[in-house]
Amino acid sequence: MSEADLAAKESVAVAPSGAALGAYVSGLDAGPGLSERGLMHIRDALLRHSVVILRDQTLTPDDQFAFMDRLYGMRPPLGIATPFAVGGHPEMQKISNITKHGKPIGINDAGLMWHTDTCSFPMPELFVSLYSLEIPFGEDGEALGNTRWTSAIAAYEALPEAIKQELAGKRVSQNYGFHIEQMRSRGILTRGKDIQKTDNMAQLHPAVRTHPITGRKLLYVNESYSEWLEGIEPERSRTLLEQLWAHLAEERFHFTHSWRKGDFVIWDNAATQHIGTFDYDPLPRLLHRCGSDGPVPE
Repeated sequence: MSEADLAAKESVAVAPSGAALGAYVSGLDAGPGLSERGLMHIRDALLRHSVVILRDQTLTPDDQFAFMDRLYGMRPPLGIATPFAVGGHPEMQKISNITKHGKPIGINDAGLMWHTDTCSFPMPELFVSLYSLEIPFGEDGEALGNTRWTSAIAAYEALPEAIKQELAGKRVSQNYGFHIEQMRSRGILTRGKDIQKTDNMAQLHPAVRTHPITGRKLLYVNESYSEWLEGIEPERSRTLLEQLWAHLAEERFHFTHSWRKGDFVIWDNAATQHIGTFDYDPLPRLLHRCGSDGPVPE
């Protein structure tokens, strides 16, 4: 069924961003009253456009959890000790720079480098959502703290054939420890040691992944977690990874979202990578994040 046919059955509009990815969906409330048909509209737009934005939503943590559980199925808590879980939902985290009584209420260094969430886990999250509760604005009235996504599908398709052949069948080490050291070496690590511990420190995943639903190939390396390529001489591995990171960072693959309070954003965590814009501190910002379960990358 086409996107237009789906939308015609309800008062739903899907407006592509005009960039390589991203779409705004209107006419639906993602809360408890969302019908199965409405959920299908969102899921279809998500698989087509990789990032979907629903504006003017009023969601409780229970609502956000229930939506993600319906979309694909929520993963169990990751088992990482964190003081930043949303009450009643250890699977959901606060993303925030706000402090209370001298302590942060949320993770405030998330998204400083291009990355794919939980890629160092055996079964990375397939879909991820953020719901905005407090968004900072500059003196000119423009929202601060934009988020950018890049299309790992478009980036793969644009690679030279020789690079595609070199990557074929190769696996990449996605290493959480490497991620922490990358941030520490750049002087951007602020999170406490108590949330840096995980039993899933590193995994070997395909450097070129096949999307588990659409079947499209995508580039599954990122500057934050990808430490080395299996079966490639170390110096060439580093050179090639840096070349791929630069390729993924090209504007032609990007979509940038300017946040408003009440925005509910869901993205395909396999088909995209993302990075935050940190131009707002000390103005307060608060979002709730939760991700779905996901399959072993193939």
